Amino acid sequence: MLLLALLAWRREQRGLAAAAAEERREALRNASLAESAARLRLALGAAELGCWSWDEAADDVSWDARAAAILGWHPFGQVPIAALRDRLEPGDHAILDAALASARRNGEPTQCALRLRPSAGGAPRWIELRAQAWRGPRGTLFHGVIGDITARRGAEEQQQRLLREVDHRAKNTLAVVQALLRLTRAEDPADFLPRVEARIAALARAHTLLAQSRWQGAALHRLVAAEFQRRRPGGEAPMPVLAGPPVLLSSVAAQPMAMVLHELASNALQFGALAQPGGTLSLTWQPLPEGGLELIWQERRPVPPPAGTAPVGFGTRILEATVRDQLGGRISREWRAEGLRCIIRLPAGCVVAAPAEPVTERAAAEPSVSAAC
Repeated sequence: MLLLALLAWRREQRGLAAAAAEERREALRNASLAESAARLRLALGAAELGCWSWDEAADDVSWDARAAAILGWHPFGQVPIAALRDRLEPGDHAILDAALASARRNGEPTQCALRLRPSAGGAPRWIELRAQAWRGPRGTLFHGVIGDITARRGAEEQQQRLLREVDHRAKNTLAVVQALLRLTRAEDPADFLPRVEARIAALARAHTLLAQSRWQGAALHRLVAAEFQRRRPGGEAPMPVLAGPPVLLSSVAAQPMAMVLHELASNALQFGALAQPGGTLSLTWQPLPEGGLELIWQERRPVPPPAGTAPVGFGTRILEATVRDQLGGRISREWRAEGLRCIIRLPAGCVVAAPAEPVTERAAAEPSVSAAC
């Protein structure tokens, strides 16, 4: 009897030990699962993704807190798939249906970009929904993630706009170069190449300013500064005085306007007021009541030219063709006793807005140009 009791006790102890070992293994499994779940939550949080599931047979959609925040739903609960469709723009219902049908049919992961209906006073938003279907004993289950891709879509659209703009501007620049070659006079072959190169360089400087602004436009005073700084790197000659409110020229108008400034500056430095010691130049501008911009180029030379004469070598054809045909504006010139006075009127489409920085501050960073604004 004692032996039987001892054997029974040993069996009981082995059973207790096995149960304790199983409890430890279960605790380790639970701890591992909890750790995996925590890592998954951290990873999804870092990626700003929410989890969602859809039991097709029961027509129950469930989600976590982040998915609820993205969709504007209560953090806890279940709704039918129709509730998700109602959050979308009507035109995207077919996109959601096609993505779910593809996942159901192929069993492969699927994804789609969808537009959420904006809330009252809210901005349009984009989401990306990813899902994979699993066929269980009670029907098909969908599991996946959802993320807000509004910022990404905006960046992609901006990139596409920039690419289209760059393509358009490149073609336009080539057309301008072709026109410059036709309009540049070639009586002196030795003078032809430098004149063409100088005009193309003016276009290149405007292109650089446009690229710096991501093709939003170019500040007028910076176009003037770029033109005169390359001509007088030492700053020993009088520079133009600028007066006017901050103005941002449109991307379409920046390069043609750079060409106009180049022709005016070339004339002033070769034949006009700046070709004489003591000569001065001012450029003022003001908005027009009907929109657009008026610019006044005024030269003042200490020694008046002979009566009835006009400067030689003035790029009249290029000026008129550029202002009229490319800018859609008007230009008038008057050779007064004190020097050339040129008035240019640009239409509203040539002006975008005022740049963020005042002209006086920008000019301070560009010592070759003084501004009185």
